[in-house]
Amino acid sequence: MKTLGKICAVIYSIMFYFIITIAFVSIFALKFVNNNFYIKAFKNIDFNKIIVNEYNETLEDAIISDLEENGINKEDAKKILNSSEFKEFMGNIVGNYVNYILTDNKTDIVSKSDIRKIINKIEDITGNKIEVDEDEIVNAINEIKESSEVSKEVVMTISYFKGNTIYIWLTIIIIISYLLVSLFTNSFYKPLNYLSIPIMLSGITFVITRFASVILFNIMNISPNISNSMNEIISYILNPLLYIGIILIIASVLMIIIYNLIKNKKGNFTV
Repeated sequence: MKTLGKICAVIYSIMFYFIITIAFVSIFALKFVNNNFYIKAFKNIDFNKIIVNEYNETLEDAIISDLEENGINKEDAKKILNSSEFKEFMGNIVGNYVNYILTDNKTDIVSKSDIRKIINKIEDITGNKIEVDEDEIVNAINEIKESSEVSKEVVMTISYFKGNTIYIWLTIIIIISYLLVSLFTNSFYKPLNYLSIPIMLSGITFVITRFASVILFNIMNISPNISNSMNEIISYILNPLLYIGIILIIASVLMIIIYNLIKNKKGNFTV
């Protein structure tokens, strides 16, 4: 009976690796329906390092060129591009668009107040009064969402887990898993040992995925300049996986340490 319990504990530990990995992949994926993720991305990524075409034009050059075509000189265009207001504006547009297509949050991608805020910033930098049809700009941007559609099942799933729901379920899963392994091994501390291994392997998986993705992208047959510029974007997007992996590895090491401390204490007490 004791041997059967150990076999069940080992089998469940293998299953737990997939459970915990899927759970944290879901947590990572939910970052993409959080506006702050995109705002931070725009604030942290250097537009001057991102090549957008085969002519080695950077994203910064492309945006500045568009602003110059609208009568804004290059120096002011750079100030606008590097302003926190502009980057927050762009981050919110991307974040609101992703939220619109992936969740049940059907708000507009941009509002008149958003347009007015960025126009005020441009006016402050250039010193010129800008006359634009704010309604026309809002309608043009918001029309993008009309051509985007995702299945209702995907939307319902993401909307359900958005927020703290995923963390509540993760906590429940961990507690149930601990109690199950405890039942299999007839011990309240042995699950620390059985569950620490899949948690560590899951953490290692995330760390390897973070670095392997960048390496894989580099060996793909594309323009070297574009490849180098995309490294920064990919690294930023995948960095949360690295953080998750490190946290899981640290947690598993602590579990092993606690397990051995309890085991040694019980052994000394028996003697």
